[in-house]
Amino acid sequence: MIDEKWIKIAKGLLHEEEYLNKQTESFRKSRLATIKAMQEELSIQQIANLFGISRQRVYKIIEKGE
Repeated sequence: MIDEKWIKIAKGLLHEEEYLNKQTESFRKSRLATIKAMQEELSIQQIANLFGISRQRVYKIIEKGE
């Protein structure tokens, strides 16, 4: 039989993973909204520089909404 402490540890890690997944989804939505707003005033290159990512990544974020 599995020791109760390992069950609690596993459940705790699963809850933490679920929480982090929700946080990641929230971050992606905020980032997308911010990038779309920035597009009205800045070039893709400027946006990429601000976020420290490539222009291709900016296009992918906008295109796929991730």
